Amino acid sequence: KVYVINAPWVFQNIWKILKAFLHPNTIAKTCIVGKDYMGELLKEIDINMIPPKFGGKGKWNICQGYLPSDYPIQLTHLNHDEDNLENNNDDDDKE
Repeated sequence: KVYVINAPWVFQNIWKILKAFLHPNTIAKTCIVGKDYMGELLKEIDINMIPPKFGGKGKWNICQGYLPSDYPIQLTHLNHDEDNLENNNDDDDKE
C-alpha cells in the first residue's frame, strides 16, 4: 500500500475525482492524506515502524531510494541486483 502524507488539499480533492475512474484495487492500495495523517497510518502500521520524522517511534533514519541500513526488514536482493549491474558494466568496459 502507498501512503501520500502531507498532501495539499488541492491534491486530495483531485484524488477524490480521479478515484471515480480507477479500478477499486488501485484505490484500496492508495491512501492520500493531509497533515492529519497519523490516525490513518496507525490503522495499519505499528507506531514503532513509523520513523520519528513522521511522528512515530521507529529507530532508523530515512534514506531516499533504498531501505535504511538499520531497518528491521532488509531486501537483500536489491543490493545483489545493483552489484550485478556494476559487474556487468565492468565487463562491458573490458571488451
